[in-house]
Amino acid sequence: MNPQPKVATLDWSRERLLHVMEQQQVLQLPIVDEQYRIIGLESLHELLNQQTQDNPVFLMAGGFGTRLRPLTNDCPKPMLKVGEKPILQVILESFVKAGFHRFYISTHYMPEMIRDHFGDGSQWGVSIQYIHEGEPLGTAGALGFTA
Repeated sequence: MNPQPKVATLDWSRERLLHVMEQQQVLQLPIVDEQYRIIGLESLHELLNQQTQDNPVFLMAGGFGTRLRPLTNDCPKPMLKVGEKPILQVILESFVKAGFHRFYISTHYMPEMIRDHFGDGSQWGVSIQYIHEGEPLGTAGALGFTA
């Protein structure tokens, strides 16, 4: 038994996983949660053969979340936590795992919370651009800004 195994967490980017596997000369890395319980396994073969999807992903995160009040009084709906992570992060990570790397996030209500959390996307090995609605444009209204 190895008393100090090499492990990764779910938030590691593909590039970081590949770098550690190369540096440590391992073919697989267990994925662990905060309590170091194994929740998955990444293999070098799967990472190298993973196809990237070049089409952009547009995530709409600008609504007020009025039906979820008082939860959304101080937090935009996409930043409400599911387990330990904001729901928008869970969604983004599922797209990243599927090979997507270009993201647009539309914001309106409390946009700074979303920007502060996600930044430019480099933490996940992706690029994120923000589309801010100065005034609410309704469902999918911000799509017109991406042309």
